[in-house]
Amino acid sequence: YVLLCTIKYRNMQVARYLLNVDILKAGSMEMKGEECRLSNFMGAIALSDLVKTTLGPKGMDKILQSSGRTGNATVNVTNDGATILKSILVDNPAAKILIDISKTQDDEVGDGT
Repeated sequence: YVLLCTIKYRNMQVARYLLNVDILKAGSMEMKGEECRLSNFMGAIALSDLVKTTLGPKGMDKILQSSGRTGNATVNVTNDGATILKSILVDNPAAKILIDISKTQDDEVGDGT
């Protein structure tokens, strides 16, 4: 009985330790439920709004300027959605997945739009 109680007590200590471990980086925030779902929708909609004007026979060109130093900044003009998506930085997880899908499709087939 003493050994069993010691094991239970030790497991409770481990469980308490694991509950106090921070998984998120400092300055990040945790979202759950509907707030998370809406954030993912907004990320996907923002990407689609960015790329949809480049599609079709009347697709418009986008001007991309690198965010490097002023001496190293380059300007590209393109209407390729995959090129545009490769050049932007996003935080949204759903948007990152869509960009990865576009990169994979561009690598496999040759057209990521």
